[in-house]
Amino acid sequence: MVVKDDLLRIAGIKDELKHIDKELKTVSPELKKAARSTTANAAEDAVFVLSCCKIGMANTREYEERQLKVAQEETQARLQFDTQIARLTNPSGLETEGLIQAQSHLTQLDGIINAEQANLAKLQQQKAAAEQGIATSEPALENLKEELAMLEEMLEEKAKVVSR
Repeated sequence: MVVKDDLLRIAGIKDELKHIDKELKTVSPELKKAARSTTANAAEDAVFVLSCCKIGMANTREYEERQLKVAQEETQARLQFDTQIARLTNPSGLETEGLIQAQSHLTQLDGIINAEQANLAKLQQQKAAAEQGIATSEPALENLKEELAMLEEMLEEKAKVVSR
């Protein structure tokens, strides 16, 4: 039973050892990366120590962070400027587009008006010609009506004679 307990304990320790190895494999690259970064930073600091002192920075990373912050602020200001410009130009662009459409519509309507005026003039000429034709035909029509009335009268008289 003691052996069994010892075996169980050894198995638990092996599992824990496997877990620690797995974590070590995961953390080891990060640790190496951090060590390389620290070494690179130290070398950078040694190379640029005089430059950093002249500009009042502790190290190059502080300078890079400041430059990055300035660039981000500049980008943000540019974005706000572009947004404001777009806000100001968009309404005038819409108004210009609306004006162009209105002018185009007005040109179309002018064309329609001109065509309709030409049609009206043509119809008025046709009306005048028809009225003139009617005026010319009215005396002849009156003569025909009178002749018809006379013929009907004669027909009536002859019908009376025949019926007697």
